[in-house]
Amino acid sequence: MKKNKKSWSKDTLLFIVLGIFLAITVNYGMSFVMATQYPIVAVESNSMSPFFWRGDILIVKGVGEQELKIGDVIVFSVPGRQIPIVHRLVEVNQDTTYQTKGDANMDQHPWETSIQFTQIKGKQIFILPLLGWVKIVITELLAKNILVIIAIAVALTFIYLVTNKKERS
Repeated sequence: MKKNKKSWSKDTLLFIVLGIFLAITVNYGMSFVMATQYPIVAVESNSMSPFFWRGDILIVKGVGEQELKIGDVIVFSVPGRQIPIVHRLVEVNQDTTYQTKGDANMDQHPWETSIQFTQIKGKQIFILPLLGWVKIVITELLAKNILVIIAIAVALTFIYLVTNKKERS
């Protein structure tokens, strides 16, 4: 049996809404279980290669200060940056702040030499290769070009309506 266009549109919209709801639910559920606001992190650079690469996904667990040790890969926030940083813990300072460094980086960034525990969101416990590319494509291509995408969608809709005018009459 062939579905009409209205039914197909409602089904498609339902699946999109259901997908968004499930993604949000899984993220909040994992945040609770993993005790961190960043339970799933997409790697945005190759600063940790060859341990993991841009486009990999990390599963992150929140930890207490006593659970951190040199060599752990941690996720932390840096004031003025939206995207969390994923680097290796290389030293604990005398004032109990932390130092990190990307495995592939020659030197530390200035903001890596005195990280407060409150900036640390957790440590990496699992790697899912390549799955982060979905997020990277959405944030780097789609989000930055949303006006162009909308303009193309409007133009294509207009062309479709004009060329199929006879069918609707």
